[in-house]
Amino acid sequence: MAHPIYKDSDGRRLPSVTTILKLISIGGNEGLLYWANQLGLDGKTLEDGRRTAADVGTMAHSAIEAAIKLESIELDATEEQRAMVASCVAEWQRWTDRSRLIPQETEVSLVSDRLRFGGTLDMVCSLDGRLSVLDIKTGNIYPEHLCQVRAYGALWEECRGQTIEEYHLLRLGKLDASFHHHCYAAQSTAMATAHAVFAAMLAVYPHAQSLKKLV
Repeated sequence: MAHPIYKDSDGRRLPSVTTILKLISIGGNEGLLYWANQLGLDGKTLEDGRRTAADVGTMAHSAIEAAIKLESIELDATEEQRAMVASCVAEWQRWTDRSRLIPQETEVSLVSDRLRFGGTLDMVCSLDGRLSVLDIKTGNIYPEHLCQVRAYGALWEECRGQTIEEYHLLRLGKLDASFHHHCYAAQSTAMATAHAVFAAMLAVYPHAQSLKKLV
């Protein structure tokens, strides 16, 4: 899927949330190193691992998106992969039933003229009556993902005029499509810190771009 291009009201191109976050990697790559080592111990190549991770994780993400939109989906998958994806979707459904999830908007692209960035939110929804940003990850959760969802919240609040109460990260295991849920209250220390870090990166971003041109 092509990445959206974000522009302000005057037609000037703006960076995305994920582009800004590429300035740093808070989480590091220790998990990737462990994953590569485990592949070797299992007698698999990196290409084998990438293919397996991309297939199962992406298919689970696509299947959940289809479930949200009440659409059917055909998966080009092995029986083993289909079983893992089906299990993940079932876990998603059980969680949404318990949480009384009511989607408000999905795959919505927003732009902030004031803060000068854009982003595409997986979903804004009501969860147990609380307006929430929900983002789905097909891999590990890293600290910069907290910055990402908090930035999405800032976009929503500016563009839609509604206050976000909670932030949710759903992790789908790359190799087994397992389902994990992480929740952060808007007023939590985690979200306050994520907001401060993203604001600092947003301020640094134009200077970093200018610096590239001087090398």
